[in-house]
Amino acid sequence: MSHNNVYCYAFAGNITFAGTLSGGVYMSTNSGDSWIQKIEGMTLGTTVGRLLIANNYIFAGTNAGSLVWRRPLTDLIIPLEPMPLSPLNNSTGNLINLNLVWSKPQYATGYNVVLSTDSLFSTIVVNDSLLTDSIKVVNNLLPLTNYYWKVRAKNAAGSSAFSTVSKFKTLGTPAQVTLLQPLNNSVNQSINITFK
Repeated sequence: MSHNNVYCYAFAGNITFAGTLSGGVYMSTNSGDSWIQKIEGMTLGTTVGRLLIANNYIFAGTNAGSLVWRRPLTDLIIPLEPMPLSPLNNSTGNLINLNLVWSKPQYATGYNVVLSTDSLFSTIVVNDSLLTDSIKVVNNLLPLTNYYWKVRAKNAAGSSAFSTVSKFKTLGTPAQVTLLQPLNNSVNQSINITFK
């Protein structure tokens, strides 16, 4: 962006937008170390003299006949990765029908959740990328089984990285025990007996 004169700035969290002479709008996610031009829907060579961020939109006042350019921030800013909330990481005794719940990062419009029976996600149980809320209902899990899950947020600008992997174990009925000692129907046992 060094070749463009900057007329104005606007900020959305740690994202910086700059209105420029003949270059439209630029965006930086790293405090201005690098810039990406964001002019979709804008005439090439447009000068932006004013920027405003309101109601999850960015508005740019342009030199093109006093037109205002407007874009949803979800079209421009990739959301941060969500955080798994429930079931708690390393929890045990979870029901075989449960809800996977995660945080809602700003600018997220959808989610992709993946559930597996191994930490490398080679055995996928659920891979749902059509979610629009931060919850996934999961039914009929195996009893006494470890599960691993992760989630990422997405919008029109792209997808976040996957969250940290969270692990939980389902509740189940333990296998029936086998009585070994004393033998069934045995007689004349000592009063100090050991059961196995």
